[in-house]
Amino acid sequence: IMGSTAINGPRRIGKSSLANFVYNHCKVNFDDIEAVWIDCQNINTITLDGFFKEIQKNSSLSYISGKSKEECLSNFVVAIRSSSKKTAIFIDEFELLTDIGHKQQFDENFYLQLRMLGQEGKFVMVLVSKEPLREICKHVLGVASPFYNILIILYNFI
Repeated sequence: IMGSTAINGPRRIGKSSLANFVYNHCKVNFDDIEAVWIDCQNINTITLDGFFKEIQKNSSLSYISGKSKEECLSNFVVAIRSSSKKTAIFIDEFELLTDIGHKQQFDENFYLQLRMLGQEGKFVMVLVSKEPLREICKHVLGVASPFYNILIILYNFI
């Protein structure tokens, strides 16, 4: 059984190293899992379509760009559901996506779609950030059951 995880804590304690170790372990040992590493410091991840294209570039998912944010999200959901493998997305520096300056691209609908996919069993996220998700996502999530409540939280793990 796969489950999503958030790893957060102060700088330089090994969060990214731990996530990268698990990412490489998945790539080497699990043929039924498509492991994808995304570093949000990459300028291409600033837009929703750029984020999904980055995932496509690093995987075999058959994602097709959309003309709108809604179409991009819908196409990503279709790509995940139609994949023959489970997808594990490792997102380093996740707080860069949740920056208030990117709220127009990464809005509540984006997070709710990730949450929905995470509950279906073919998609997991490993999110690495300095701050807890409830803090870095609070400006965009006005929902009673936020997307991050499906994740196991590892905080200050060292």
